[in-house]
Amino acid sequence: MSLHRLYVHDSRPGHRNQLKGLEAAIANEHVSGSAQWLHHSQFKLRHILLGQSPHLQHKPDVVIACGHRTHLTALRLAAAHRAHSVVVMKPSWPLNSFDSMILPAHDASDNVSSTSVLLTHGALNTVSLKPYQPAAIGLIALGGISGHYGWSSEQVISDILRIITQNPELEWSITDSRRTPPGMLDSLRAQLPDTVRLQPYTEADAGWLAHTMSRAQHIWITPDSVSMVYEALSSGASVGLLRLPNRANNRITRAIDHLVAHRQVHYVSESGQICAPTDHLPRLLEAQRAAQWLLARLSP
Repeated sequence: MSLHRLYVHDSRPGHRNQLKGLEAAIANEHVSGSAQWLHHSQFKLRHILLGQSPHLQHKPDVVIACGHRTHLTALRLAAAHRAHSVVVMKPSWPLNSFDSMILPAHDASDNVSSTSVLLTHGALNTVSLKPYQPAAIGLIALGGISGHYGWSSEQVISDILRIITQNPELEWSITDSRRTPPGMLDSLRAQLPDTVRLQPYTEADAGWLAHTMSRAQHIWITPDSVSMVYEALSSGASVGLLRLPNRANNRITRAIDHLVAHRQVHYVSESGQICAPTDHLPRLLEAQRAAQWLLARLSP
């Protein structure tokens, strides 16, 4: 199958990561053709309104967008080139504006039901496309301030100390995120052994997190980082959650509660013991599933 793919993206790494996951999965399906990436800011207003595309290398067969600021550009380009339009994540436009939609189930309305909509378990990512090669490695990934969960640095540090103290045989790495309170890693550095690697997200290589997830036996994450939770579940590792108090009853918190109820993740125990779910489910392969679904829709 030959298919020219045009990806319209914005500046958010999470959005671009979802498109990268989809494109890698499409390439794995032995699809020929080209893949071009354009930032929505490369199109002036007159280009958007007229459906013009001065930067295109090939006439696209499919235009795939992620990020609210990309939607109008993607729709106009698709219409101008009679291409199939695809949106990844819940669109700001009506659902019937796009030919195909790939939406995380926790972001979708309860009544979404259409052959043009694929609901995925979490956002697409590149982690599931890496072979799982577990080593004696543990990973702790921290979120931070959010509208979904409260934050207690003391509680998080306490849980981390329990986990690492109870499991010294693992080579531990801890990373933060843009929402992590300032000074969190410094506080941990003062209380943890020198053998623990503290990796600020600002200093991490682009592929460091996905690579580390693909090798970790156990991954612990704060539940506010829902996209990272699903990335971890895509890795093949056992996934645990650090304890944070709920601040809301919404789709994000209900999605986490659903994962706990179905024993796909587990909370840290008071003893800090790592106990994998007894009915541990296979790793999530949502990028692959999305690619196969989309290609089936695009087949003649």
